Amino acid sequence: RSTSTWTTSTSTTTMWQVMMVPPRIGFLRNTLSGRCIDVSGTSGLAAGNQLQLGDCEFVMLDETGDTDQYLLLDEFGYLRSRASEKCIAYSSGGLSIQDCIIDDSTDDGLVASAGHRWVYTETGRLRNQARGKCFAPKPNDNQPGTARDTRLTWTECDFVDGVFANQRWEWVLPGRRTMA
Repeated sequence: RSTSTWTTSTSTTTMWQVMMVPPRIGFLRNTLSGRCIDVSGTSGLAAGNQLQLGDCEFVMLDETGDTDQYLLLDEFGYLRSRASEKCIAYSSGGLSIQDCIIDDSTDDGLVASAGHRWVYTETGRLRNQARGKCFAPKPNDNQPGTARDTRLTWTECDFVDGVFANQRWEWVLPGRRTMA
């Protein structure tokens, strides 16, 4: 962890805390549905495109990472599409790719990039560092979303494997189709 602080003559205030995580790269496959995180839209490169479940595009990957499903979770917790270099963040419509905000403090001292940072937990969940909510396909009639094109959202993390076992993801290395 790395913490940045600033000091005034009367006190020291912590502005933000950055969790350093081991970088990961590859495909993120939902363990319940067997489908990968996919970016909607024809090319999946435009800011604002929503995330959804899609058939894994392992064969489309070449050495340039030319598929919108090929992702990088860097050491600062930014989850990026390798095809667009945009970050995955929450918006009012669900999870989408957006231009990355890197530690851009707002007037009230909050870090605007907080919604762009994620932790891959030891239980296989993607948890937002600021809000503590987890990636999940939107449920359909109280059933876990598993169908192709099911939108992804964030929700309270479920640490027991009940109805929301669809919050688990595994990293798949290119060309191997096994866990990273």
